[in-house]
Amino acid sequence: MSHGRMVKIRSEAQLLYRCDKNEIYAVAEKTKPHRRSRAVPPPKAEPVPRKSLPKKEKVIVEKEIPQKPLSALSLLDAAAVVLQESQSALSTREIIALVVKRKLWEPTGATPWGTLSAALNREIQENGMMSRFQKKERGQYSLRKKAA
Repeated sequence: MSHGRMVKIRSEAQLLYRCDKNEIYAVAEKTKPHRRSRAVPPPKAEPVPRKSLPKKEKVIVEKEIPQKPLSALSLLDAAAVVLQESQSALSTREIIALVVKRKLWEPTGATPWGTLSAALNREIQENGMMSRFQKKERGQYSLRKKAA
C-alpha cells in the first residue's frame, strides 16, 4: 500500500475502500490469513427433520396449594385479639409468643417481632387516632380505648 507499513488484514473486505481491485488481489495473494480468521467457513449442519425426533410427553406436575384454615388471621388481627385478652401493654416479642401459642398466625420470617413492630408502627402512622393500636412506652403496644 502507499504508506508502506505492515498491517494485519483479516479479510479482503478491509481493503475495499483503500485499494482498487488489482491491489486487493495483489495484497491478498501475498498475505496469509490471521490466526483468528477462518479461511473457509465451517460447513453448515443439515437440519434434522422434525418427524424423526421422538415426541416428548409433557409431564404435568400439580403443585399443592396450601389451604389456610378458616381461623387464619393476619398478624395485626391476631395481635389485636391477643391484646384484647391481655388488657395491658405488651412487647412485640410477647405478642408473637402468645399469637403462636394460640395458633392464630404462623411466622415465616426470621424476626416476626420486627415484622409486627413495623406493621404496628405503620398502622399507627397511617391511621393516627383512628388506629386500633397505640404505643404506651418504648416497645410496648396496647389497644386504643374506643371513645364513648
